[in-house]
Amino acid sequence: MSDCGKQRSYGPQGARPTSGERIPGSSDRIAQNPLRPTPLTRAWPGKNAGDVEHEIRRVVGRTCAERFGPKWYEANKEHCDEYPFASTLEGAANDDFDFSVKLIPECASCTADSTQSIFWMRYKVLPGDTFYVKIYDGQ
Repeated sequence: MSDCGKQRSYGPQGARPTSGERIPGSSDRIAQNPLRPTPLTRAWPGKNAGDVEHEIRRVVGRTCAERFGPKWYEANKEHCDEYPFASTLEGAANDDFDFSVKLIPECASCTADSTQSIFWMRYKVLPGDTFYVKIYDGQ
């Protein structure tokens, strides 16, 4: 993975969580709570697919403006990225969970989006399927 790609692999670690207590999808959380692990769920595409992702991106945009300033992109030339992913039901607009945001280079954002699309296809992750994310430090 390129250096830019490594920048996005922060998941539940290394970013600025809203509180950090209820961030789903980490495989590390299975060991912490084996009876109630919280996976991520791929959102459903279709008629309302854009509604879920649009709402998540709206919440993320507002949070990034609050944390990094109203003109964070112009000031940093970086994207404000979120975890859990906007393509999951557990994303930033879901009040049952916390989320994290981080400014990352544009190339990292593009690389991660491509990697996620490949993941959906390679492992045949369909809408409604659940999965966990293992965070690596890039080594």
